[in-house]
Order: sequence, then C-alpha cells, then structure tokens
Amino acid sequence: MQAVLDEYVHCLVEAEGLIGSSPHDRVTGLAGKIHTVLTLRPSQIEVDDPQIRDGQLHVGEFTLRGRFAMRLADYRDEEGAVSRLGGVREAFNSPFRPFVLASTSIGQEGLDFHPYCHRHYHWNLPHNPVDLEQREGRIHRYKGHAIRLNIAVDHACAIRGRGEPPPDPWVPY
Repeated sequence: MQAVLDEYVHCLVEAEGLIGSSPHDRVTGLAGKIHTVLTLRPSQIEVDDPQIRDGQLHVGEFTLRGRFAMRLADYRDEEGAVSRLGGVREAFNSPFRPFVLASTSIGQEGLDFHPYCHRHYHWNLPHNPVDLEQREGRIHRYKGHAIRLNIAVDHACAIRGRGEPPPDPWVPY
C-alpha cells in the first residue's frame, strides 16, 4: 500500500501543479484531492427486471450499487446542478475504485485518463480515424500507467534486488 500511495502522490503533485508550492500548501492540496477521491459515493444503477406472470410481461425495476465500475456522465442533484462528472474522472485517475469506466464520445476529447488506465476498449468505433486517435490519446501520455508498467518491466532486475538501481527515468539527461 505504501508503494501505491508513493506513486499516486508523485503523480498527483505534478498533476495538481503543486511542484513549487510550500510544504503546507502541498500537503493540504494532496490531502484534499485524496479525500475527494476516496469519498466518491457508489453509483446507483437502475436495472429492468422483466418477468412473465399470468401470461403477461411485467417489467419491474431494482437498484444496484456500482463501486468498481461507473459511467462517465453528468448527474443532476436535487437542485438540478450538474455534479459527479469531475469526481468520477478524478477517482478513475487514481489507484482506487472505480476500476472500469464506461464512456461515450464524451470521454473522447479534453479528458485525461492516463494516470491509472493502461487499456482502452472501444464500445463502438468512431466514424473517422481522427476521432479514434483522440480516444486512444486519452491514455498514451507522459507518466501514464502504460508507460510506468513498461518501465517496471525494463527495470525488473533492479527492482527485485538483482542489479543496480535504475536512474530516475523521468529526469532528462
């Protein structure tokens, strides 16, 4: 758990723009962000329950909680304000749940999913290759999870104690 938190905080400092801030501001900003991510409420998924009774189709509903998989969508609270979209995105960009994110083309442009997403499955293919590249570009970025996994594989001998420790791969030489 310590290694997971170390990696998450290392990525979060840069993502939140806290590199040059004071130690107090850095700790306050990191604690606030981690609190937001860990307190994300589970999603409520309404499921249709079709049943045949007395020769007729009756469709009932029941509700499931979704903790590990969520959809990226706008949710409106009682006052009609849009909420949750940012919270779901921030939680998905952490090592904590949700681990699966379902999105339509809303997740295609302007959102970064690279910190902890290394695999992307397309529900449907876009109509042109530029949109496909936009979707794929959400996860293949600097310090992305896919990149960090490749670095861990390349330096596995040193990590397991069978070789020299690698230099910091993020420092330009």
